[in-house]
Amino acid sequence: MSWTNYHCHCDFCDGAERPLAYVEAALDRDMSALGFSSHAPLPFPSTWCIGLGRWPSTLERYRTEIDSLRRLYRGRISVWTGLEVDYIPDLIGPSDPAFSGFDYRIGSVHFVGRTEVGLPWQMDDSPASFALGLEEQFGGDIRALVAAYFASVADMARLERPDIIGHFDLVRKYNSGSLYFDEGEAWYRELADAALRAVAASGSILELNTGGMARGYIDEPYPSPRLLGRALELGIPTTINSDSHRSADLDFAFGEAAAILSGLGYERVMVLGSEGWRSEALAKRGRGKPGLRPAA
Repeated sequence: MSWTNYHCHCDFCDGAERPLAYVEAALDRDMSALGFSSHAPLPFPSTWCIGLGRWPSTLERYRTEIDSLRRLYRGRISVWTGLEVDYIPDLIGPSDPAFSGFDYRIGSVHFVGRTEVGLPWQMDDSPASFALGLEEQFGGDIRALVAAYFASVADMARLERPDIIGHFDLVRKYNSGSLYFDEGEAWYRELADAALRAVAASGSILELNTGGMARGYIDEPYPSPRLLGRALELGIPTTINSDSHRSADLDFAFGEAAAILSGLGYERVMVLGSEGWRSEALAKRGRGKPGLRPAA
């Protein structure tokens, strides 16, 4: 057995390369499974999702192309066709019937609040837009922003029950060096814990996501080791994903990620098979190429 990754983005959305490049890179790394998870169309213009104006035709082309790779590489690697679907109350969510028929759905929260023109505000667009949105949307109150974010994650888990919860604590993407808040403070832990308890009740898988590390925003995965430890206490299953937007990052820091899980006491991770999700011993992961964090 070897690494698996169910969260990657090709050029059907904001990824850098064609799907074939990711499959070939996964084979080069001796990975046993690769799941594509392009950003599902949003009900308003976006530069990083499958295009609204071409929906559902582009969505179908995406599904068709990944399915063709699944057939072409059968017996060498398991290829899965997933979607990363945003949760925006009253607008879109992972349980939307428009996104049925895929192998799995990752539910993620990228939007909280509203812009001055009434559109949902994307909180993770850039450090500058985060700082501006914090002032304009929440009056500079970081606790209010964090509370809104984790409340949305909790509602998504309760109402949508996606297969995987994407980058659980994305709200700390621009918080390196505790720029905005101390992640050890009681108020932050309490907000995160309430969302984790909702995830536990939903039955969803909580991914360990190394994407923020690959792109240089943070030094630890989503969720942080502190929150991963709490997730273990709550019995929440996990899987290791890289949220890669380049084929080179398919297994970014996976060795480090597995070591974090093992050190916290995790013994099993979730993998996808022909009969659905199942748990597998963590000790069986990573017998391919090491997937360590590349040298700077």
